[in-house]
Amino acid sequence: MKTLLAATLAAVTFLTTGMAEAANNRFELHNYSGEDVFEVYIRGPATEWSDGLLGPSILEYGDSLYIDPLGHQCDFDVMLVTYDGSEHVFHEYVCNISDVELTSYSGGGFRFVTY
Repeated sequence: MKTLLAATLAAVTFLTTGMAEAANNRFELHNYSGEDVFEVYIRGPATEWSDGLLGPSILEYGDSLYIDPLGHQCDFDVMLVTYDGSEHVFHEYVCNISDVELTSYSGGGFRFVTY
């Protein structure tokens, strides 16, 4: 009986910790890439891309955007589309972070730096 109780308590602790972590998945995306971003989409595991998060706006260099991931997920993909139509997809784990910086690197691509 003690073993069953201990296992039940461990499962409840694991589930509530996971839910609390997932509830803390909103973050701010800062565009420090040197380029404007014309479209931003997100998707969770086994889901389709969201509607565009920017609407008719663009995410200019130096601007930021708050992203609230689909549902209460920690792992998801972000797709950014630049002026020339290039798509840049990143897989991110965002629970317990508050900021993501979009930067560029010498190879001409983007990278995410999380805080």
